[in-house]
Amino acid sequence: MKHGAHYLHCYHSMLTQADRIRKGPEAIAGNYVIIAPDNSDLYIAIVHLQLDSIVVEEGQNISEGEYLANCGNSGNSTQPHIHIQAMDSLDFSKTQGVPLYFREFFQWNKGESEPKTRVKAFPDANTVISPK
Repeated sequence: MKHGAHYLHCYHSMLTQADRIRKGPEAIAGNYVIIAPDNSDLYIAIVHLQLDSIVVEEGQNISEGEYLANCGNSGNSTQPHIHIQAMDSLDFSKTQGVPLYFREFFQWNKGESEPKTRVKAFPDANTVISPK
């Protein structure tokens, strides 16, 4: 993500699984924020956030590392986690995902106790990652 960005949109919901499916992709995402990085025509969605934990307001300028919300399991999720996705549209039903790499992060491969530092990379499948 680029250094300058602004918080664009959020959604708060508490629905049953059947309700989420009927309401479509936005409800499946649960509670989310969408970030519009400066100088880009792409968006970053962070979904499955904890209900009532979003602390930024629509249109607010945000900075790298700023606290946005708590990890949760809203939407179509049974365990707390964060789903992050780069996309080309604000419309979840029409958007296309685009590759998203991270500047620097730790990655734990299955069966390894020590993380590897990854730089300007995509996380490998079936791994756990965290910020460096």
